[in-house]
Amino acid sequence: MTARALLAAVLVVAISGTVSARPPAPATPAGSGLDPEATTPYLWRVVIQTTPHPLLTTSFRESLRRDLLAALQPAMGALGTVEVIDLTNLPQTEWAPLWRQVADSGFAALNTDPNRDLTGIKTHFLKVEVRDGAFQLEARQYDGFSGLASPVVRRQTIRGTDLVGRAAGLMIDRDFGACGTVEPIDGRPDEARVRFRSAQLGPVDRLVKEGDVFAVARITRTTRAAPPPARTATGKLIAPPPGSVAPPALTAAILDFTYLKVVEPPKDGSARCLILTRYQAPFRTSGGVVGYRCLKIATVRAPIVVRLVGGDGKAASSSGATVRANETGFGKPPENKEIPISRAANTGRPGNCVGSPA
Repeated sequence: MTARALLAAVLVVAISGTVSARPPAPATPAGSGLDPEATTPYLWRVVIQTTPHPLLTTSFRESLRRDLLAALQPAMGALGTVEVIDLTNLPQTEWAPLWRQVADSGFAALNTDPNRDLTGIKTHFLKVEVRDGAFQLEARQYDGFSGLASPVVRRQTIRGTDLVGRAAGLMIDRDFGACGTVEPIDGRPDEARVRFRSAQLGPVDRLVKEGDVFAVARITRTTRAAPPPARTATGKLIAPPPGSVAPPALTAAILDFTYLKVVEPPKDGSARCLILTRYQAPFRTSGGVVGYRCLKIATVRAPIVVRLVGGDGKAASSSGATVRANETGFGKPPENKEIPISRAANTGRPGNCVGSPA
């Protein structure tokens, strides 16, 4: 049994005959208080951080920068601008706060932070170091429009110096996440429409396809001013007009246990999506929440791996659990696509198992 791993399925785990109910949500339905920014171009920054080594010379880093720009900008096309920044060449006094946080705390610094203001800038961090004669690449994306980060750190080992740029470009391009604004669809409580950012600047068909999965963030308006950068038509940063008043800053928080699955190809800059969630009504506004944004996450076809946890959040030791998986959720009677899984095989890690069809 294969399915889009981890995120394209909604899993219900029953342990000792107990199943948790879907919790209620606040009573005010979500509106369209957010600008989908359909005419705003992406500004995609790739930030390179290298560990000192004789092989990571100035010439090597410049070649890597050029290779990344050549690989990513043509694919971005009219939707935005790619900038590649080598931190070694930039004084730390000119580093953005997020760059400093990653340098100090690693990729965990990219996790969604409700106290971090949204800037609209998509930043992809690429770490390069040499170990045992091979180039070790690590990359992770943070999206400043939705406040979400790609869920995994990509890692790759490259032996040839001349292959590093190509490998890094493919690894980063794979994780580029299109982002959008979530809107409810009247009369369809199990569906939502995503309006994609930059969609009026060019086609988004290459970035979004039927079956793609999006993580969701709850967007809140604060009382402080938003970060100052504005953008030109090509995505370059410019200073705000003198005397202008900055709008309120926006922050993001992950809407947990909630994903969107594209059910039809994008049309007119938007796509209809199925809502996969444990909540009865996930898209609600209250307490300063002005709407919801989403980020496409890379998925693969692979056996579903389930981690069983008890009520205390620790890995469960029970071997008698039965797991049911359905890619369309459990709000309706079981359909032919529902896959019962039993006799789960232990993977060797506590609480983790790989299911096989019953």
